[in-house]
Amino acid sequence: MKLSYYPGCTLKNHARNFEDSTLYAMDRLGVEAV
Repeated sequence: MKLSYYPGCTLKNHARNFEDSTLYAMDRLGVEAV
C-alpha cells in the first residue's frame, strides 16, 4: 500500500526522531511513503 507522507518543515528540522520512527513503523507495516 502507498500512503502520501508530508512531514512538514518542523518535523524535518526539529523532531528528526519522530520522522525516523514514523518511517520505520510504516516500513514494518508494509506501507510505502510517497
